[in-house]
Amino acid sequence: MYGPNSPRRKGKLPFTENAIVSALSEYASQNPMQHLDGLCIIGTVQFESAQHVCGSGGEVNDEIKPVKRHTGQRSRVRKLQYIAELERTVTVFQALESELAIKVDSLLQQRAALSMENNKLKQKVARLQEERLIVNGQYRSLR
Repeated sequence: MYGPNSPRRKGKLPFTENAIVSALSEYASQNPMQHLDGLCIIGTVQFESAQHVCGSGGEVNDEIKPVKRHTGQRSRVRKLQYIAELERTVTVFQALESELAIKVDSLLQQRAALSMENNKLKQKVARLQEERLIVNGQYRSLR
């Protein structure tokens, strides 16, 4: 599996737009005031009308900032998706580990029970062999 910024994975994002929106809402809901600049995603056409909201600097740099901001935001979304995917994987593996631990305990108990039964059967076989030897000896002596 490739990391979120891997060039091999860039074209293979399995997430839907709903996943992106939910990841953004989870990310923004943690501290909404911190991400106020993230809300100022501006296309080059809308840039002039929204300058007063996001602030303005140099004319050339102001046109590049929204593009960089949008790229950064997409990167953060991919990172959040990757983290969410890892968290789901961890949850699945933790559930699997607990199920396997229960099965291991059950198998250990079965092993102990079967081991005791095996010892009893070995004793019974030894006793039957002794009885067979005695019976064979008695049979020979009676002959």
